[in-house]
Amino acid sequence: MPRLELVVDASPLISALLGGQALKLLYSPLFLFATTERTTWEVKKYIPEIAERLEISEIEILETFEDFPLVAYQSNLYSSALSRARNKIGLRDPKDVDILALAYHLGTPLWTQDLDLIDIEDIQTITTQDLLTIIATNE
Repeated sequence: MPRLELVVDASPLISALLGGQALKLLYSPLFLFATTERTTWEVKKYIPEIAERLEISEIEILETFEDFPLVAYQSNLYSSALSRARNKIGLRDPKDVDILALAYHLGTPLWTQDLDLIDIEDIQTITTQDLLTIIATNE
């Protein structure tokens, strides 16, 4: 079975750092993950809170994040899709423009828990539960 390529939003990455089900998904051989450089910056802003909550060092959290098997793309790669993404979500949630643009550019589903993104009709979104179901049916 070929690996399913997905663009991943910040919320599943933060969940994975907290030890949620998303961590299992990130390391599944069934999937390939991409995100935006901007999304990595967004996740890194939460590292102090995550470290405090888990009572481990920020460096450990950062190292864990940097080891996640995903490719982070710079905005110049998907710049041609930014206008389309801005038209779809820019007014509701401007910080989601880049992740949506990358999904448009790559033509892959978007893994997110964000209701603003899930409501967009011309992109396939996948939730953590959807991916867990895929894993369960392939074991």
